[in-house]
Amino acid sequence: MGELVAEIASCYVAAELGIPEGEGLGNHAAYLRHWLEAMKGDRNFIFKASKQAAKVTDFLLGLVRKPEREAAATT
Repeated sequence: MGELVAEIASCYVAAELGIPEGEGLGNHAAYLRHWLEAMKGDRNFIFKASKQAAKVTDFLLGLVRKPEREAAATT
């Protein structure tokens, strides 16, 4: 599950930061397709992984973003 969370979080972070796709999403899609096959027995698995990935993304982006008050004061 940790690998899937990391894969989803990497997509979230890249999209949020506007990092251009170097190779397209073909490799990501193939990797996620593998996971879809693996989790057929648990319909909530993807939601659990996505929720954890969102938390990871928020944490990582929190390390590089200025707090809202500080950002508002500089504009």
